[in-house]
Amino acid sequence: MSLTNRRVFCIITGASRGIGREIVLQLSKILSNDSAFLITARSFPALNNLKEELLQMFVFRFVLFPCSQFRGLS
Repeated sequence: MSLTNRRVFCIITGASRGIGREIVLQLSKILSNDSAFLITARSFPALNNLKEELLQMFVFRFVLFPCSQFRGLS
């Protein structure tokens, strides 16, 4: 099944750099503008920069989830 021009919900981890970032960039080029991305990374500033960069090129919905630390986990 092709994802080209389809509406999908994507969860991408490690999205602020490297392979994760490239996956976000490539998927954003082929998916419908109705698609939504939940992108996670340890670096919130880098994650927010990616979001701003993507919003300049495409119209998508983004949820940012910084994963730098979890309080209360043992």
